[in-house]
Order: sequence, then structure tokens, then C-alpha cells
Amino acid sequence: MEGPGSAQPPAVGGEWRRPPWSTPGGRRPRFRQMLRSGLGVDALYMAAGSGIYLTTAKTSWTFGDTRPFSIFFVGIAGLAFAYGITVILTSGRQRGVVPTWLGLNVNRNARAWFGLAIVIPLVIGGIGALYFSPPSYPPTTQGQLLFTVFFFAPAVIAAGCIVRSRACSYREIKKAIVSGAAPSYVVSPDHCWWWDGAQWASASAAAPSQALRSPDGNYWWTGRDWCTLPPFAWRAPQGSQSATDPSAGAALG
Repeated sequence: MEGPGSAQPPAVGGEWRRPPWSTPGGRRPRFRQMLRSGLGVDALYMAAGSGIYLTTAKTSWTFGDTRPFSIFFVGIAGLAFAYGITVILTSGRQRGVVPTWLGLNVNRNARAWFGLAIVIPLVIGGIGALYFSPPSYPPTTQGQLLFTVFFFAPAVIAAGCIVRSRACSYREIKKAIVSGAAPSYVVSPDHCWWWDGAQWASASAAAPSQALRSPDGNYWWTGRDWCTLPPFAWRAPQGSQSATDPSAGAALG
């Protein structure tokens, strides 16, 4: 069941805390959901490792027996680049093509940065493999330095864009928390229970319907910090609700 929730009066201003990056075990999406949106994750991995993949593809191209692998890597990189461009062009839509369970699809800027996390590293990795990888560039100290930079830069740039995308996805909830507009709730110190206005409700069974949710949909804002949302029905462990009522002697959080 889901209690109606008993929100406390809005505070003058709240202290901003970022939601955890981790996904609770009971909130992990099903395999078919991940498979349906797996193209985005695959494209991101390809972009982050494009310095390695494209350099290997260029080196393998000179050998006839490994040339098919070069064609395969370049083809996959091309698909990833097309996907990234599609993400950027569709970022103004309500959902676009960004995997929903990543929590990076909540607004236009977050989706656009996710697309840039794919496109920019692929461009950098392609330039490095084409112009600065041996034997195209002389084996000098400067050449080795440029090769190293272009070899590892895609992973760094991809990570930076994802962090920026995540920050953009926080914008609305951060504004609500800092301004004091987000409702707050009375919870037990262990975050296992919350007060719905009439009785204690188990946090593992239901969350306040009006509580602020994190962008990835895995946590809700108690008024002080983030609490894990109940597990999906197919992942809820048997006997997850305790029979002990915390109202007997439990200090309020």
C-alpha cells in the first residue's frame, strides 16, 4: 500500500545533497529494459574507448588477415557517432533516445550532454588515430606526447560530459530543495519507516506520493537526505517488512 504522506511545512531553505550514483539492488531494471536502451550505453563505452579501438583498427588495417576487424571497429564507431548525433538532435523532445534508467533524460541539457559524451570523444579518438598514431606521426618526444593525449583523452572527455549531464539533471530538484519548496517527512533514524500522518509506513513497501524523486527514480527526498525507493515488485524480497513498529521508543530523524 502507499500512504498519503504527511509532509511537513516547507522549510526556509534546505541543504543540497546529491543523490547517490549507485542503483539499489531492488531497483535495477530488468535485462530486457537494459537491452532496449543498451545502444546508448554501448555507444558511450565505444566513445570512451575510441582512442584504443580506433588506433587498433588503424594498425590492423595494414595486415590483410586482420583487416575485417578494422572494418568492424570503424563500423561500430560510425553507428555510435550516428547515435550521439541523434541524441543531440532529439534532446528537445520529452524523452528523446537516452536510456531512461540512467537518469540523464530529465531535461534537454542533460540529454544534450549525454550526446556530446559520445560525439566529442569519437571525434578526438578518430583524429588521434588518423594523424598522431604510429607510423603516421614521427616517433619523437612530441609525437609520443600527442599520441598519449589523444589515446586517453576520449575516456576523460566522456567522463566529464557524463558528470556535466548528471549535474544538469539535478537542476530542478536542487532548486526545489534549496528554496525549501520540497516537502519533508518524519522518518526513523534507520530510514526504514516514515510517518504518513496516521501511522508508521514501511519505507521498503511504499514511499510518500508527494516526495521529491531523484532523476534516476531510485531515491526520494526525506527533507534531510535521500532514502531508497521500494524495490520493484519482481525484486522485492520475501518478508521485507518488519513487524516491529518504530513508534515504540524510536527517536525521530
